[in-house]
Amino acid sequence: GADLIGFHLQQYCNDFIETVDRLIDARLDWEHFSIEWRDHISRVRPFPIGVADRNKHRAPHDVVLDRHIAELRDRYSLENLQVAVGIDRIDYVKGLPERFNAVARFLESYPQYRGRFTLVQLGVPSRMHIRHYRDHLNELEALADTINWRFQTAAWKPVRFLVGQHDPATVYAFMRMADIGIVSSLHDGMNLVAKEFVAARSDLDGVLILSEFTGAA
Repeated sequence: GADLIGFHLQQYCNDFIETVDRLIDARLDWEHFSIEWRDHISRVRPFPIGVADRNKHRAPHDVVLDRHIAELRDRYSLENLQVAVGIDRIDYVKGLPERFNAVARFLESYPQYRGRFTLVQLGVPSRMHIRHYRDHLNELEALADTINWRFQTAAWKPVRFLVGQHDPATVYAFMRMADIGIVSSLHDGMNLVAKEFVAARSDLDGVLILSEFTGAA
């Protein structure tokens, strides 16, 4: 057996040991998080993932970044707006319907932000060969359209749902542009977007809204 078994979160380590306890007659050491079975000891440890070097090496020069941000603001009519950004695969665990509906509820409760706030959601298609995922994408597009038709003006939309494969420079520019980064997963074992957003903000600006159900320890 393995000498070391790694998981992303401590909770997953706990779940694994509890499963072993139910399924096989092994000796468990909760103090040291180890399992002894057939005279072999396996340690169980969490190993969260970091992203600092990844963002450092792909960060564009300030002049290039500023130009890219200006182009994106112009293309999507984001000038003089407070911008929230979400970056997710199109997956039901990401909580995207709840996020879109939260925007609608926010604009209902605080109408003074109509015309002043936009959610930019970068959606990366995932598992489109599975009907459930295709249906989920269609539902998200319909929901974004419904919210936009309800609140939009000639010059402003509350939700910009950008579906496709987004290059790293564009993702980085949106993270640097945003006033708010949103990671609102319903159940996500490993999510690096929260760390990437923080690592991208070398300007020490921006706010991260992070779901407690996101694996970002």
